[in-house]
Amino acid sequence: MQKGLLRLLEAVEIPESHLSYPWKRLNYRDSPKLVDHYALAATLAFANKRLRKNHANTELVNQALEELSRHQGEDGGWQCWADDPSESIDATAMIVHALALNRPRGWEMSVSGACDWLLKRQDRTGCWYEDTAPFEVYLTVLVLDALALRQSNSSLTFRLSTSTGLIGKKRSRSNKIGVLFLAANPRDTNSLSLDEQIRLIDQKIRSSEFRDCIELKSAWAVRADDLLQALNNHRPHVVHFSGHGSDSGNIVVVGKHGNAHPISTKALKALFRTLKDNCRIVILDACYSKAQAHALIRIVDCAIGMDGTIGQAAATMFTASFYRAVGSGRSIQEAFDQGIASLLLENIPEEHTPKLFVKKGVNARMLYLLDISS
Repeated sequence: MQKGLLRLLEAVEIPESHLSYPWKRLNYRDSPKLVDHYALAATLAFANKRLRKNHANTELVNQALEELSRHQGEDGGWQCWADDPSESIDATAMIVHALALNRPRGWEMSVSGACDWLLKRQDRTGCWYEDTAPFEVYLTVLVLDALALRQSNSSLTFRLSTSTGLIGKKRSRSNKIGVLFLAANPRDTNSLSLDEQIRLIDQKIRSSEFRDCIELKSAWAVRADDLLQALNNHRPHVVHFSGHGSDSGNIVVVGKHGNAHPISTKALKALFRTLKDNCRIVILDACYSKAQAHALIRIVDCAIGMDGTIGQAAATMFTASFYRAVGSGRSIQEAFDQGIASLLLENIPEEHTPKLFVKKGVNARMLYLLDISS
């Protein structure tokens, strides 16, 4: 297959100006098991008419399209490289072009799934961005063209799409986002100043620019069944557990007799799988909660856990600063970074303890809990 792809690429007279990117990445001879989805799709899209004029290339084109279709992820996206750990907006949009312009069998279903995946990754300004493709305007135009191709019955070439109205779209302030603060301090564990923590969190939210857009709710002395009840009642966007974590990596709630009752990772995943609703991020503000936070990103977009123990002062300062940033319209990544910065500013040497985990295909820098006016 790799030799066939190389022949396909050699059949296209690529302009000299295009040799630097992405064409220079096409090195199948050195990496025979590595398929560059982006470059292959770009070749099929840019050279669509030229390839089709040469009947000898038809079989190679079809093989290349089959190669691309075979690697589509279950959620509709594509990786940039065949062995990438995560999917790419850049590659997915380019592959939509290749499929829609060449129209192999079953292309409509593949393109539909890919466009749905792309729409979920539009940021609050109406644009698309990812670290591997830093040119936001280019990437946005590429995605808009891909979305337009989905709706078109004609043979399109690359163009600037403005009819969708997504760029520059005005955004009004959304309804309030809900933050659910779950506190648990079993009587056989060390006493925590959880009331001081939520007081400071509330203070930081109230001092933020968009304070009226955040609704903070709390539940205290939480037991296992209370988790179900609280999520059913409030359907929050942010679930924040504050309390203790066991050495084995489980958060701890209050048991039937007031003593510690650990919640296993299996139980925690089942809880959020059943009652995810509006939840975008889970904060496990407890010692040794890193593993459980990482496990939850299969279900929610983001999760924060603690790598080892964390002191009360560090936990309070980090989380309060996190919510202040969210209330100021910052992204999840920016809010997390501000929480870390607050620890450094206060000379609290625990900046490496909080860890942010992000679901595959989600960019925390583009994930905003508040949809504010642009």
